[in-house]
Amino acid sequence: MHETERVLVVGEPEEPDSSSLTSYSRAGTAFGCSPAIRFRRHDALAPPWKSCPATSHSPTVSSAVRDITHLFFTAGVAMGFAREQLIVATEYQGVLNVLAAARQAGFRGRFLYMTAIGVITPSLSAALLNLFKGSTLRWRRRVEDDIRASGVDYTIIRAGVLLNRPSGKRAIEVSQRAHALALRHRIARADVAETFVQALNYPNTARTTFEVIRGKGPRREPWDLVFSRLKPDS
Repeated sequence: MHETERVLVVGEPEEPDSSSLTSYSRAGTAFGCSPAIRFRRHDALAPPWKSCPATSHSPTVSSAVRDITHLFFTAGVAMGFAREQLIVATEYQGVLNVLAAARQAGFRGRFLYMTAIGVITPSLSAALLNLFKGSTLRWRRRVEDDIRASGVDYTIIRAGVLLNRPSGKRAIEVSQRAHALALRHRIARADVAETFVQALNYPNTARTTFEVIRGKGPRREPWDLVFSRLKPDS
């Protein structure tokens, strides 16, 4: 990456600190990206976000995407029961709003989107989550297709079940398998943050969709080998 690249992290206010801007900044510093990469945050649920249609450009969103190099979209409705209306506003319409604002601002960088495992593979856990949380996985799968068709350079990262743990304790498994939503497919939030930061360093992660979960044992493989097996989306 080049000097003074600016990354906007679009997240929600309720995110724990371990998955917030702090994690990305720490990952950038720890893994050789600082001062080449600088992070700033935009809260996805801040007014007038929730009522902003995809075809209009909220001043809040439009101003946030100006003069940025790359964009991380990690926003999601907090754990617990949620109506489908809120899921659509945040996890679907919210992504479209940011993409539209970025294109209008002349965005030429990478759009990295965090979604969840289980959007492809049916399972009892996925069905229950969709029932309890406003069809969240269905909407996330739908917005993946919209991102691929948007014309922007993108990376779609499907994260396993998130844990509030420090990074670097376990191996990271990156693959294009479609994992079922299950507790055995877990990963530390900080490891996901590290994956986002590292993906920017490897051009072969562009226009790919992959899943990231914790692997067996300690870290062994370097990131170039971890990402080397990825194939572009067809």
